[in-house]
Amino acid sequence: MIDDEMLERIVSRLSITFPWADLLPAHIRPEFVSEFLKVARACLAVGRFDRLTITLEAWRSTAEAYADPAVAVDASDLHYFDAPEAVPDPRTGE
Repeated sequence: MIDDEMLERIVSRLSITFPWADLLPAHIRPEFVSEFLKVARACLAVGRFDRLTITLEAWRSTAEAYADPAVAVDASDLHYFDAPEAVPDPRTGE
């Protein structure tokens, strides 16, 4: 079990390498840390880190969403999908 103090130390250390982690709201950080540690352990066990890269990219996208000034402060207007869904690239519209 990770208490709040330990959680903040882990997030602080991860923020050195992944500065975007600081943009995750406090109530989301336990899930980030838990998933990061779980996937990192699994990747170490098999010696392949593709899945960890995918996990970190997904969390970075979450941090970007929370950092968007157009998003409500409590993020009540963010919607999570149960399955991946293709969306157009906002830069190109494709």
